[in-house]
Amino acid sequence: ILLLKEKVKDIMDVISELSEEMHRNEKYTKSDLSQCIQKYFADRNETAESYSYGKNKARKTNLKKMAELLVYLEEHHISTIEELNEHVKGKKAELGILGQINRRKKADIAGIKENLRYLNWYEEGIPVIGEIEKRKFNKAKERIKAETLRRYHIAKRILTERGLLGKMDKNVLQQEICKLENETKENYVQYKALLKDIKQLQDICMFSRNPKEQKKQKAKEENSL
Repeated sequence: ILLLKEKVKDIMDVISELSEEMHRNEKYTKSDLSQCIQKYFADRNETAESYSYGKNKARKTNLKKMAELLVYLEEHHISTIEELNEHVKGKKAELGILGQINRRKKADIAGIKENLRYLNWYEEGIPVIGEIEKRKFNKAKERIKAETLRRYHIAKRILTERGLLGKMDKNVLQQEICKLENETKENYVQYKALLKDIKQLQDICMFSRNPKEQKKQKAKEENSL
């Protein structure tokens, strides 16, 4: 999630720069976003013509990527830099919500597992307490049972403070953990879809820039590796 947040921040920085560039340059119009991408790939195809081999493969790769990005823009009704900016803001909001849900579920899982651990400690100590009450607790067993007794008293105190003593069922707790873990997996599917979207947006921003700016951005990414 943190990595995606950084990527979204980078995208928004690039959009800001693109917006400024488009407003400075009178040649640009508000609907130039797809044209910038097409021009970028046209330039790449021209470069591919100079290859001694692999021309066809390069052209096919360029065509596939260009089509992919243009379809993305069309599907999301993005034709201007302003619309792209709003779309990225939406993805940023999605990411924030996904992060909150993920953190909450992880905290819930950790809390239930902790209560389950204390319940186990408490139940493990009950037979030992029974032995003590029946005076069957001898010195030979003392060292073995000491840790169990210590954990029993800790668990009893904490579960009493939380109002949970005698009110929990192991099976119910384990089922709740499974449910939350499955929901976390579903969140991961959403995360992967969002990751794919953000990669597309990164490419759109990159291929919409002028060649000099593209080289600067590429150098920046390579230096960060």
